Amino acid sequence: MSRSPLYERVESILAADIADGSLLPETQLPPEEGLIERFKVSRTTVRKAIQNLVERGLVEVRRGKGTFVTQPKITQELTELTGFVEDMQALGRNPTARLLDQRIVAADEAVAHHLVLAPGTLVVRLRRVRLADGVAMSFDETYLPRDIGEKVASNDLGAEPVLRTAGGEV
Repeated sequence: MSRSPLYERVESILAADIADGSLLPETQLPPEEGLIERFKVSRTTVRKAIQNLVERGLVEVRRGKGTFVTQPKITQELTELTGFVEDMQALGRNPTARLLDQRIVAADEAVAHHLVLAPGTLVVRLRRVRLADGVAMSFDETYLPRDIGEKVASNDLGAEPVLRTAGGEV
């Protein structure tokens, strides 16, 4: 069994701490000595892990102050929002969907709140896996008011976006 280099393991653990919120943006990482002690590795290993985190944009080194978790970067240009189909087509991939479940259910508190309905109101729930070139990319669970949901459900949900608008789809 091949094991990854120590610096990759240190990098991975620190990246996971950032991803799960254990290390919040603007939080200072422990000094090198603390990381050496925590991970039982050399200074060179800690420096390589930090260098990789800097290259990934997860942390930044502030001279004389330390290493800090960066604010997450928005990678999508928000001059217009695009949907899955449009995004995959822009990447040259063939977007499709597989309908897993389509049924009428009673809206729980959260769904009712978001749809501005009374809890218990009947809504249409759609569960789909979104694919690009046949590879599963995401799981979508969509709740729609019953009148809209029944109209949408009459479409081919494996090929068509759930909601189509003038500027894109969902």
